[in-house]
Amino acid sequence: MTAGCKYSTLIVDVSDVLVTWPPNLSPPIPLQVLKSCLDSKTWYDYECGLISKEDCLQLLGERFSLDVTSIDDVWHQVRGSLRPNREMVSLVAEIRVQSGSNLRILGAFNVSPLDYDFFRNRASAERSICNAIYTSAQLGTRMPNLSFFQRVLADENIDPHSTIFMGRNVDDVVTPRSFGIHGVLLKDFDKVRRALRSLTVDPVKRGLDYLRIAAGNLVTETNMGITMMENFGQLLIFEALGDRSLVSLDEPPRRWNFFQGKGILTYDHYPDDLDTTCLGLIVMKPSEEFVHSLIDEMLEYLNDDGIPLTYFDHNTHRIDPVVAVNVLHLFYSYGRGSELKGALEWVHSVLVGDKIDAHRWASTKYVRRFQAL
Repeated sequence: MTAGCKYSTLIVDVSDVLVTWPPNLSPPIPLQVLKSCLDSKTWYDYECGLISKEDCLQLLGERFSLDVTSIDDVWHQVRGSLRPNREMVSLVAEIRVQSGSNLRILGAFNVSPLDYDFFRNRASAERSICNAIYTSAQLGTRMPNLSFFQRVLADENIDPHSTIFMGRNVDDVVTPRSFGIHGVLLKDFDKVRRALRSLTVDPVKRGLDYLRIAAGNLVTETNMGITMMENFGQLLIFEALGDRSLVSLDEPPRRWNFFQGKGILTYDHYPDDLDTTCLGLIVMKPSEEFVHSLIDEMLEYLNDDGIPLTYFDHNTHRIDPVVAVNVLHLFYSYGRGSELKGALEWVHSVLVGDKIDAHRWASTKYVRRFQAL
């Protein structure tokens, strides 16, 4: 189990997840009849090693009025056509590596003794990624029976609450969930991939890996899919991680602008703003003399209530509580918080009134801590 992850074991249904069944099978008997054979108690008993192959075929032939040889031939055709699900095998292998090899992969396989010998003797990718495979033939019981999962949990001495089970059908997932196992349904591959990565790989590690891979190109994307390189997000990343190599900053000689270059989805000549400037001064840490000169300039951009404007623009009298917090943070960091009493009172009233979601920008807008207040 990696730091930040609660799951240490992944149980995978081999036949329904790691194996691909032939899509265009044309057996000499109707497909629905074949499905009924494979879903019968007789076949289940055969998978558990409770009856012989001969007895199984004989009973199926009698029940479905089929020739025994035809059933055997069809099953051999199906068995020989099974192939590894490359997409899922690669994903499980990737998850195992990303977890630092701390994730134990267990296969769960409803399969008869003879058929398992066939699969085991055939080189298979699905077997290579599993630390162990538990079969219905080995345990004398099959999924989704309670007894199957009880045996696996007991033999492996694993905590069900630190275990994930991945299957294709709801019925297969219900039983493991009753033990406290986290069930994942294989319906949509992309969703399964995201779910497994989130459950098994430390999210902090994943985030840092992404930042390093995309270093210098960590663009901002709007909900309309428009991307841009802006300074505010870059400064936040630099502040949080202290790694200048991750970000691309358009560092100005004095005041900061949210955008790098022309404004996007707004005016081309977007005015410099107090929000980004305050963050830039906190993060980049220029000389105190330089910071105080900018603080003096910011005091020229207050409204009649003593609240900082959003922009260095006397013609745009827009105020925002989040911007005010960032300006207060800078002022208090340099011992000048007392010069913004109006802003402090306003921010306090907004927080007390629980109205922080009413500002102009997004509800997820970054709000700086201002412990010094």
